[in-house]
Amino acid sequence: MTAQDFGVAINLFWKNLDPELYDQKDPYGNKDLLPAAKSLRMLDNVIKQLETLPTEYRDFYARQLVSRIEAKCLSKPL
Repeated sequence: MTAQDFGVAINLFWKNLDPELYDQKDPYGNKDLLPAAKSLRMLDNVIKQLETLPTEYRDFYARQLVSRIEAKCLSKPL
């Protein structure tokens, strides 16, 4: 690779939320916030549980879960 022109890259990191939301081992705040990371792990477990159901039931309950999540997220400003 040959540079055709001069370039500069700048990385800017900041933590502007409650310190309890960040992983203490993540000095730059690059990782998901702790509650979000926990939620994603829980969702993986939910999906694993749904996979044990027959297809029609899995689809029904998955859509129910999505609907509940959407309703909860849309009811409060993010």
